[in-house]
Amino acid sequence: MANRRRSLPPVSPKIAAELRPLVAAISEIIETGEGVRGDPMDRKITLRDLVDGGVITISGNLRGGGGTIAPQPTPPNRSTPPPPSNFNAYGGFDGRIDLTWTIPSSLYSNHAYTNIYRAETDNFANAILVGREAGAFYTDIVRDDVTPTLYYYWITFTSKGNIEGPTNGTAGTPAQALIDVEYLLETLSNNLDDAPTTQGAANETLILHAERFAIRTGEAGAFTYPLIIADIVGVPTVVLDTAIIRDGTIQSGQIGALTFGKLVAADGFTPITTVSGLLKADYIDADNLSVASAATFYGNVQSGNFTVGSAGWRILQAGGVEFNSATVRGHIEADSGYIASTLQIGGTPDSLATVRNNASSAVSTANTANSTANAAKAKTDDWTRPGQTLIDGNKIFAGDAYVDTLQIQGNAITVPASGVRASLLYLDSSYATVCSTSYAHGLENAVPGIIMVTIEASSDTSNGEGGTIIENEATMTFQVIVNGAIAGSYSQFLKGRTGISCTRFLEYSLPVGAYTIYVRALRSGNGGCRVYTASFVVLGAKR
Repeated sequence: MANRRRSLPPVSPKIAAELRPLVAAISEIIETGEGVRGDPMDRKITLRDLVDGGVITISGNLRGGGGTIAPQPTPPNRSTPPPPSNFNAYGGFDGRIDLTWTIPSSLYSNHAYTNIYRAETDNFANAILVGREAGAFYTDIVRDDVTPTLYYYWITFTSKGNIEGPTNGTAGTPAQALIDVEYLLETLSNNLDDAPTTQGAANETLILHAERFAIRTGEAGAFTYPLIIADIVGVPTVVLDTAIIRDGTIQSGQIGALTFGKLVAADGFTPITTVSGLLKADYIDADNLSVASAATFYGNVQSGNFTVGSAGWRILQAGGVEFNSATVRGHIEADSGYIASTLQIGGTPDSLATVRNNASSAVSTANTANSTANAAKAKTDDWTRPGQTLIDGNKIFAGDAYVDTLQIQGNAITVPASGVRASLLYLDSSYATVCSTSYAHGLENAVPGIIMVTIEASSDTSNGEGGTIIENEATMTFQVIVNGAIAGSYSQFLKGRTGISCTRFLEYSLPVGAYTIYVRALRSGNGGCRVYTASFVVLGAKR
């Protein structure tokens, strides 16, 4: 390695001309990546673009492998919930008023709870908050006495962002608990006890014989018949307009519309419906049950005869299952497993001994492959430098590379850092920055790097300010500045409408660290001078 090249030879004009396609390719790649040439869709996205776009956040210093990159947290949903719909109120016995409404999750996604307001007048300003409910069903216990009071109700939705939406409507929804039947019977009985006897006695049987019997009330022209006994389709029938029955038995018959929320358990009070107005599973006893769509279970599910390790089946919320047997027609995946007796593969029952032998054979094959790979590695170590070359997929990372002829498909070249200027720049007697870039040199054993500068300029009779220069002779001087220090400079004399294109290679020591590099230029003499395009690339080296 004594004859290893450590610097570039002087560049002749002929070689500089041959490098023009390379420089043009580098310029095209850089400008395409910056979005100033070609399709903007091919522009490279930087971390700064992602931060400015609100996609990620960066904490700490990324230099030297530090810092943390994290996705931008999703902002909370601060939208206002919609007004509730299909709100209804039904009076029940024992001072209960049942309220129902459309399930909130079907109206918006971040529902937290429903607020229930109540007032004795139809004015929301006088309403008080009497409860909160996560579902779509609420029972309000309004009294302990027997005298029903008319109430008005409103509800609103509150989101998980603690934002309360509008009421279900301006007018309140009225509802009144049903009067207590026992109290009503007692009151009516007391009134009848005070009435004089008009016919019949305690030890007599009173029979009224008539084809039709009715009780009529109200004034003429507005009669109502709360009770009628008549022949209906050949059957003597009692017809009641409204009835209050404390305890009734119906052997057979039909029931029309019945409010679902009024159904209670055998104790006469406990609702058999959920908070969302659905029938509780504890009160379902069915020989056959069909569910039209997917069912969601919030507890463990098991058969009635389940016994751990012996009978039935069970599915746990944690994901564990237990079955006596199972037939799986699709794909099976398992991180681990245990088979107690026989395993059947592909239709042929195999004993555990056969499975173990097959597994041992597979392990032996794997060991042979591993030995072959180690032998191949031993051979490749002869022509690689261990610890210096890494092949990862279609990438090769190398500390040093020695190539007789390098051919890169499609001019695909990436340089560590570069600067480019595509717009016109008029020069005067003060230095002006032509183009610049930042460069982080992270090589541990740094040697002088190479800075390649390309300038295209010309003299002109115009000084850029509308004036005309008679004696059109000017000198353009440009300098390469690295962290405030001059790395190199070059001057070119221009006369008449002379155009120049110069390429300079500057060797400059770049130890490990961060650098700001830029090219600046000025014009001296009598004449105008302008730079059409300029670019430079930084090539680091390591030994």
